[in-house]
Amino acid sequence: MQKLKKTKEGNKTQLLPVHSLEKDNHPVLVNTIQHKSIYDTNTEHRHDYFEILFFEQGGGSQLIDFKEWALTENSCYIIYPRQVHLMKRGPHANGKMIQFHESSIISMNLRNLFYQLFFNDNPTIIFENNKEKTEKFHKMINLLNEVTENKSLLSTEITLHYLQAFLLQLLEDKEKIK
Repeated sequence: MQKLKKTKEGNKTQLLPVHSLEKDNHPVLVNTIQHKSIYDTNTEHRHDYFEILFFEQGGGSQLIDFKEWALTENSCYIIYPRQVHLMKRGPHANGKMIQFHESSIISMNLRNLFYQLFFNDNPTIIFENNKEKTEKFHKMINLLNEVTENKSLLSTEITLHYLQAFLLQLLEDKEKIK
């Protein structure tokens, strides 16, 4: 579902779309960076969900809350709910993205840690130019993707718990680069 919010830039008012995740049986979506989105990704927008981007090949840039970031290879970036976002992906940039709502972070402690990260000097970058970490997280993303595609009775619970472990590992790796 797409909602519109007004923003004020100078003397003109423009509508900034707010996008929601597609309804699915699973609380987490795993896609390739190149997937076709249901909304226009060529204009500034907001999400009502988290988006974690893993680039194996870099190229291009992204705008997050009006600050531009280069998209480098073997890197991980996070976009928080309600942040202004625009990705200008280069033709060879590829990787994976994980999308989930705040409610999918079932541990209140983990949720608080994630939002504390938001107030750090550089919350967007989890790591850059680190092939070892990219390979480690690629394995975790494959496991997460495998369980999200499974439609078993327990797959939603398994997905939520894999997501918690995945997020904890991201936080730990973010702390190591300080």
